[in-house]
Amino acid sequence: MSVYPKTLKKTVTDIYNKAVSTGSVIKFESSSKFLKTSNSGEANLKYHLTFCDIDGQKPQKPEREDVVKEKFNPFLKQEPELTVLDNIMDNEYKLVLNKYPIVDEHLLLVTQKEIPQSSLLTPNDLNAAYKLLKTLQQEFDEDEEDDESDDEDVKKSRYAVFYNCGPNSGFSIDHKHLQCIKLPNKLKTYQDFLVQEYPEPYIPNAKREPLEYEKVAFANFNIPLPKDLSKDDEYLVMCYVSLLQRSLSFFQQWDVEDPKERLPTSYSFIMTTDWMTIIPRSKSVAEVEFEEKKYTLGTNALGYLHMLLFKEEQKELYEGMLAKKDSTPVEDFLLNCGFPNNFSAAPAESDY
Repeated sequence: MSVYPKTLKKTVTDIYNKAVSTGSVIKFESSSKFLKTSNSGEANLKYHLTFCDIDGQKPQKPEREDVVKEKFNPFLKQEPELTVLDNIMDNEYKLVLNKYPIVDEHLLLVTQKEIPQSSLLTPNDLNAAYKLLKTLQQEFDEDEEDDESDDEDVKKSRYAVFYNCGPNSGFSIDHKHLQCIKLPNKLKTYQDFLVQEYPEPYIPNAKREPLEYEKVAFANFNIPLPKDLSKDDEYLVMCYVSLLQRSLSFFQQWDVEDPKERLPTSYSFIMTTDWMTIIPRSKSVAEVEFEEKKYTLGTNALGYLHMLLFKEEQKELYEGMLAKKDSTPVEDFLLNCGFPNNFSAAPAESDY
């Protein structure tokens, strides 16, 4: 029995459009541009930069002095107007809309139970996410069957799932949830280039390491996926565990005696129907410099999908990078939020 109905894509669109029209979803107005890398070492990579004055558009509720502020968990609240599916895998998950999206039809796959966002992904998490991608992607492909584009090098829009795990991953709600978005048209990520060159699916082990893209400065671990995993519930788990084990080597920190001073385990997990990626994370926010001025940027997993958000306080940086065609601040930022790429360095046996 399928986890999701075949009509899911249409259902998402209908519920999203209704939620926007009634004000249940607040769609932020934004503008986006592609910026080709100015780093010759990164070849043909492009970044999808979005400017959005979020603080200026987000509704502000008046504060009351007599109310004690508590951490609010919106995922524990029943919101039928945002709910796409309320019972997935025997009521283990629900599928809801992001209330404040920048990307249309931004979906959240949320655990019904309150589980920390630092938790490992489970077999059900991975399979629910993959089947969500598969369902949406198959329907999307059917919609585009008549597209006669001759540019085979540019992928059609497709979906990605990502999970921000750990305190330095950029999550905002500490309740386990994976996010699903439709990627921008003509976006081709470093992962796409990598699996195009090495398309053969395999499960990494001590003899055959995960794929690493040497042309970016940050550490990255990737694996191409088979075309169809509908009958193999364990394959995704083995891929995830092998990538995670490799990433955890950055957090061993044997030389730091005090556990409180050790960097907390954090990573960005990203998956499409073509590949799976884990990026070990050292920060969610970092400072960059551009034309002798400093800016603070933040990102979750989307930064490592080449999608970066600039708010009002970063508008000058956004416009300056586009005008100068200079991607250096983005590349510096992604490195600062990750770890240096030690491409070709042999893993220790303990990494597996």
